[in-house]
Amino acid sequence: MRVLRTLVPALAAAALALPLAASGAAHADGSFVTSGTARADGSAGAGTAGTEMFGNTTFDNGRPDPWGGNDIDVRVENGELVARVPTGRADGEPGGVPSWDRSIRHDGLAFTAGQQYTLSFDARTSRDVAAIASVYTFQGQYIPEWDNAIVLTPETRRVELTITLHRSVSDVSVGLQLGTSGPAYDIALDNFSLTPVTEG
Repeated sequence: MRVLRTLVPALAAAALALPLAASGAAHADGSFVTSGTARADGSAGAGTAGTEMFGNTTFDNGRPDPWGGNDIDVRVENGELVARVPTGRADGEPGGVPSWDRSIRHDGLAFTAGQQYTLSFDARTSRDVAAIASVYTFQGQYIPEWDNAIVLTPETRRVELTITLHRSVSDVSVGLQLGTSGPAYDIALDNFSLTPVTEG
């Protein structure tokens, strides 16, 4: 459905206007995608972190897997996951690759309905960029289960988001939707973490 494709650039534009604002999107079935909340102070809310869910968090082994790129070539340099994000086009413009096609993702994850999870990572970009952190599937089209608009800058910052889904899902991806209709830019990522929040 075209409406799901147009959500990504729209949310990204909103991120530049309202840094760290929560955002949401509609499911194909009409239900609402639970939004996350960015915490500038690095707190994860009540509870403590559970078992790490990502397979590679620091890239100290020099390998990017299981992280991959969609229309982006990812690699590891100096212990960071890096990529050059090409320019795209605004949705509806003819020619080229749509901006929402550019992403970095980790596949094969599962989430339990109502459970809180903490997603965090270090990021910097060569210019200010409006991006989307999301939990999603791709079945011929981008289908978000959760998303949150974020702003990335040339200064390294720690991004921390709380994820809560309205239904249990398996074999989904956590990704950063990085496409832009502006100039190409570089991104560097490190110290990823995805953990369930437990009581105690």
